[in-house]
Amino acid sequence: RPGAGLLSLGAFLVSAASADAPSPTHFGVAVRDKLFCDQLAPPPVDVPTILPPLTPAVTVRQRSEAHVKQASCKGCHRYLDPIGFAGLAYDQLGRRAKTNEDTSGVFVDYEEGVDKPFADITELSALIAKSPRAHQCFVRQWLRFASGLDIPTDDVLPSSLTSVTFGPGDIRRLIVAVVNSAPLRYRDPVSQDR
Repeated sequence: RPGAGLLSLGAFLVSAASADAPSPTHFGVAVRDKLFCDQLAPPPVDVPTILPPLTPAVTVRQRSEAHVKQASCKGCHRYLDPIGFAGLAYDQLGRRAKTNEDTSGVFVDYEEGVDKPFADITELSALIAKSPRAHQCFVRQWLRFASGLDIPTDDVLPSSLTSVTFGPGDIRRLIVAVVNSAPLRYRDPVSQDR
């Protein structure tokens, strides 16, 4: 799985799949939630969340594309499923898929207002690696992990962490910045009872 990084790790793929098949929706949610720190709303209660069963005549992608065409689903799924098509190269257990699914998709960046097409999981990984939003989310995730605090938005990141940029070997610099940040150096005694 050269070049795809985190997205092609078995643990990520399994956590972003359904029990019986890869799931473009779950994969898209994982990318948006874990790698971009997007706050996604749960599906409306009146919208069915169970797709029809897979059949040999219908691929996972075809089933997802039909689902996205439904008016009640399109609003959210157009931001999720096209990202998740990259994960169709793997099965629900994180192994190379035996089917020949189309893994191309589009990353709809609603903040920049740009659609970014990709051919496969490696190209999606490269798009994410270049994204300033993904970098900020990475910083936030490290701070959450190190401090145990909930960091709901980039607005509450310490100023020492908002300017951290990445290149080869910069993760060490990030770790030092996180350890030296105010949330790790100073604790509010009232919130210590977690």
